[in-house]
Amino acid sequence: MESERVSWTQIPGGMTTALPVAAAIAAGDKLFVLAVGEDQGVYYNVNTGGAWATAWTKIPGGQTKNAVCTLVNPAGVPSVIITGLDGKLYCASWQDDKNGWTAWQSLDGGAGSTPVAAAAVDNGKRYAFFLTGNDKHVHVDGDTYKVAF
Repeated sequence: MESERVSWTQIPGGMTTALPVAAAIAAGDKLFVLAVGEDQGVYYNVNTGGAWATAWTKIPGGQTKNAVCTLVNPAGVPSVIITGLDGKLYCASWQDDKNGWTAWQSLDGGAGSTPVAAAAVDNGKRYAFFLTGNDKHVHVDGDTYKVAF
């Protein structure tokens, strides 16, 4: 197997971050990339039809010191999950080009947690969130998947 060289291109808009980024592909082949800005706000850029937006847009209200996590449900709707500055978990979901993202919704639990490690959706009917606790163990939100929100 031959190794391929990858040519990296900076996404327009000048976003700088020290944290890992997250990405999600939504219905309609929209590619979202999300990052935490230097002001601890959550920003996104979107690639539609092969072209990136020229600026990063802040999702109002959410702040975090940790990396973000994304998930996409089977209908192609992306969501972003963060650990807020208060240590609780929050989620915002994409609505459409006109309305942007929903307001941040608090998810039960998560106080004192470190960054969300992973998120999963099962058939659009059930979901689970995973995090690393202060005890450095991996935790799941409940013993079984919960009904989707």
